[in-house]
Amino acid sequence: MEAGNGAAAVAALTKIVDDYRMLVWDKPAGRYLALAHLAAGNAQKALDVCQKIIAEDKSAAYSGEVAPAYWQALLKLGKNDQLEGLLKKATSSADRPASAAAFCSSWLLRSRMQFSSRGRMTSGAPTASKRPAT
Repeated sequence: MEAGNGAAAVAALTKIVDDYRMLVWDKPAGRYLALAHLAAGNAQKALDVCQKIIAEDKSAAYSGEVAPAYWQALLKLGKNDQLEGLLKKATSSADRPASAAAFCSSWLLRSRMQFSSRGRMTSGAPTASKRPAT
């Protein structure tokens, strides 16, 4: 995955997610599977992977390993209202480390949402050619 060859991992990760459903390895594998789909430009498949896990554990939508990949898929698909609700829920979590991590992620995602809604940027941080004029 980190070497940029997520497509090669899709079959193995899919098997882990399916075979270890509701066990310890389904969520980490699901996260990486969703990220592989996102890297391949298939946000809908990433969303489907995340929703399958979230159907069995509702808190995975706003807390834990799957949440950041789920948020990225929602952002790519333009589901900003749903994303905003999950980010609020994540940052108000009683779990302080998770809440802090969610706050950082939510800040970045909100920035991306604002830039994409203005037509200036679709993903990632501003680059020299995409920075807003000051």
